Amino acid sequence: NIGSELGLGFLNRENTNEEAKEQEAEVVGFDRDLMLEKLKLLKKSLEHQRARVSIIIEALSGEKEDKSREEELLEMVEKLKIELEAEKMKTLLAENASVLG
Repeated sequence: NIGSELGLGFLNRENTNEEAKEQEAEVVGFDRDLMLEKLKLLKKSLEHQRARVSIIIEALSGEKEDKSREEELLEMVEKLKIELEAEKMKTLLAENASVLG
């Protein structure tokens, strides 16, 4: 019967998905929260690098945006936040390495 074959197909597919989820949970050393933190840090780092490149381009082209003192201070604060996040991640990675190693 074609219907039962399809039903079995769906059952098998469902079991495969459950097995895949179980295998994902069993991956040794995989920490979802840590991975998300690493990705957030990478995003902030890329934003920081983009800002630095923009500053270099402005300096080389001789063009300078008119920025208020407040905007400059906000940029400095953002850069410091990024550096702080980087240091936190280094500490977290060192702690995890010592626990795993």
